[in-house]
Amino acid sequence: MPYAVSIDDPGVADAHDMLSPAKNVLRSHIVALEQLLDGLDDTLLKLAIRIAACRGRVILTGIGKSGIAARKIAASLAARDVAATFMHGADALHGDLGMVRADDIVIAITISGASSELLYVIRHARSIGAETVAITAAPDEAVSASCDHVIAIPALDTACDFGIAPFSSTIASIAVGDALTMLVAREIAFSRNQFARLHPAGRIGGRFLSVCELMLQDDALPMVGPDAPVEQVIAEASRTGIGACAVVDANRMLLGIVTDGDIRRHFLDGSESPASGIMTADPVTVGDDTDQHDAFAIMRGHRIAVLPVMAADGRTLVGMLNIQDMLQAGYPEK
Repeated sequence: MPYAVSIDDPGVADAHDMLSPAKNVLRSHIVALEQLLDGLDDTLLKLAIRIAACRGRVILTGIGKSGIAARKIAASLAARDVAATFMHGADALHGDLGMVRADDIVIAITISGASSELLYVIRHARSIGAETVAITAAPDEAVSASCDHVIAIPALDTACDFGIAPFSSTIASIAVGDALTMLVAREIAFSRNQFARLHPAGRIGGRFLSVCELMLQDDALPMVGPDAPVEQVIAEASRTGIGACAVVDANRMLLGIVTDGDIRRHFLDGSESPASGIMTADPVTVGDDTDQHDAFAIMRGHRIAVLPVMAADGRTLVGMLNIQDMLQAGYPEK
């Protein structure tokens, strides 16, 4: 039995009353984020600039829930091409301090500001010349006093168990980390191509992968010359299974495209025209630097199933994109 009582049972308090603890937590989160927004100053921007210029690594550290927040922030920075890593505050005191170097920036996440482990980490980092930062709800405590820079976050955990567990303060830690990440990304001019390169297996990164990653090319590219008979066009289109064939000249310059529909119309008309006589001239195309997301939007907008991909000169055919391959790759996004 999943629950001891049901909110539908007679005599049970109103469901709204039963949900009040949950609502209080969410309200506390909202207040914490609003306070964080109102108190935002150039301290975060200055830190972002220093991280962007850092020649070493950005090491995030913390204990407990703050450690989880630190790990998340490190992962977000790393996903933006920053040499960021997570070092657990407890593991640091058992040898992991050896990873810290003088050209690193060590960022400690601590709600209480009094963690003895993090205090030792910060003091060690400063002793070897590393720059230190505290993200904390207690800017007057020992860890903050030992750091070069302090970013204060709201301390609003009264809505949680006994008013001491880190709920809203953890949310605030992650939020300020996300804000910092976006400032760093802007400082280093983080591009869509970089994002795609660092997320090759995810749907997020797939939005920005070049069409070159998915298009038919080389021997798989269906194409014929302008004088090719319709039988050859059919054979070439069938060979690749995309239901279309490019028409190119001797230098692989795109002249047009023949689709299944063009072939059907050819037979209905009873003509004996070669490929050049049944093709659609000047078809919609994209460059080989177009990302897959934009290419898919173009195909949907023009209601086409095949999209020729052109070289930088805008005339040479280098590939063909098939909407079925796009759908199999996860487009459109659910």
